Amino acid sequence: MNQISLAVVASFAIFMSGTAVAQSTCDRPDNINIPDGASASLDQMIEAQNGVRGYVSSMEEYLECMDEIIEDADEETDADTVNNWINQYNSGVDEMEATAQRFNEERAAYQQANPSQ
Repeated sequence: MNQISLAVVASFAIFMSGTAVAQSTCDRPDNINIPDGASASLDQMIEAQNGVRGYVSSMEEYLECMDEIIEDADEETDADTVNNWINQYNSGVDEMEATAQRFNEERAAYQQANPSQ
């Protein structure tokens, strides 16, 4: 293997090891299903509300973990790896906000469809 190929393989291995560290130490929670508020039962909406609370709590733990990994990166950490971690963090924030927004929209639809509750 020539020196250029060896350098490319080594760089890729370092990049992948950094990604693996973040993925193995920070468990990103699965997003949850939110029912259609216009047709959901009260029990389904309460279950969704509890699910959103649990999801947000788990996502906040994940974000704290990712933040620690990003902050602990040293000068030897490849810039692409750090950027990947930052993108994972930002994606988590976006997903969490979108989930909360979606629940609030479905809650409003439920309240509109069930004004007496």
